Amino acid sequence: MASLYKSDDDFLFPSIRMKGATPISPDSILKKAIRPALTRLDIKKRIGGHSFCHGLGTMLRQHGADVKVAQEMQRHANPRITLAIYQQAVSEEKRVAQNQVCNTLFDGGFSIEPFRTLEEDTT
Repeated sequence: MASLYKSDDDFLFPSIRMKGATPISPDSILKKAIRPALTRLDIKKRIGGHSFCHGLGTMLRQHGADVKVAQEMQRHANPRITLAIYQQAVSEEKRVAQNQVCNTLFDGGFSIEPFRTLEEDTT
């Protein structure tokens, strides 16, 4: 909401220097915002622009964003690109889908529980 450029046609990361007409360069976003945030989260993996785009797509999905919203935010030509290339299924979504199928097949008498850690097995 604090952005000067918040219309539907504006870029997700607009260049203030260019009066919102172009996005900030991906390297600048990585250097000034993304990598410092990852450092604060103690994530040591080096993230590049392309992997950030994939991560953003997956995080949008994980937080329940509609595919059309994600497509427009990522400026993809169509939602098929967003779904097929830039989003991954989230583990919890997989577990829910698997439970629904199993419950249908076994008349509600089956459930897949998350894997337990070794610490949980010994207690």
